[in-house]
Amino acid sequence: MEPTQPSPSNQPICQRFDIGPDLNSLGWGKHAYSILEHALRYHRNQILIIGSALIALSIGVISWDELRMPMHPINASAVSSASPSNWAGWVTNMQSFFSIGTLLVALVVWYGDLCGSWENSRSKLMSVFFFYAGQPAIVCRYVWLADAGDLRAWGQQVAAQAANERLSFSPDVKAQAPRLVVDSVGRVSQHYAVCFQLTSPPSFLDIEPNTCRYQNFGAMDNSVHSIPMEQVKQIDAVKTWLEH
Repeated sequence: MEPTQPSPSNQPICQRFDIGPDLNSLGWGKHAYSILEHALRYHRNQILIIGSALIALSIGVISWDELRMPMHPINASAVSSASPSNWAGWVTNMQSFFSIGTLLVALVVWYGDLCGSWENSRSKLMSVFFFYAGQPAIVCRYVWLADAGDLRAWGQQVAAQAANERLSFSPDVKAQAPRLVVDSVGRVSQHYAVCFQLTSPPSFLDIEPNTCRYQNFGAMDNSVHSIPMEQVKQIDAVKTWLEH
């Protein structure tokens, strides 16, 4: 009698499959350097004007006696005639410099606009997670994303292509706040993550039970693979959704 061959469902599936990298969050130093690089490239004239104004203001404040507070001790050496002799005079002088606060507010607003401009100029990536009965069924990571407004629709399409079928899911869709990530070659991207809950199991689970359709565009091999659910559950990004 010939030995019985094991069924495909009993064979190990991609046990040695490389699940690809976890892109690191952008560190503070790299974040600051990237913003500076962006500012020098696209806001050079504004930086030159503001820098010149700050240098002139700093020189003026150091050399002006008008801002000295009227707290002169008895028998002290003579002070500059420009220094205020009483608090009323000092307040009057200070009113001339209230515009400094306006300048600082303008700088803060400009810096906020600069950061927003820099972040919007970054490429966008998306990771989509589909769970069924508390188990990861479809995971597609670091997919190119055109616009954050397409997050839900594009996530559905990417997962349907990975599963090669139409999916049924509940309206309970969750998304994480975007974060900045950097890849192995130093490209900084804005990364979004969205999670769906399937209401019925994908058909591939009938053929390959306890597996997950997995795809990572940050890996050398970014094609779709069926790998064990238990292996996928060890990925930090998947653990995050399982803990919610």
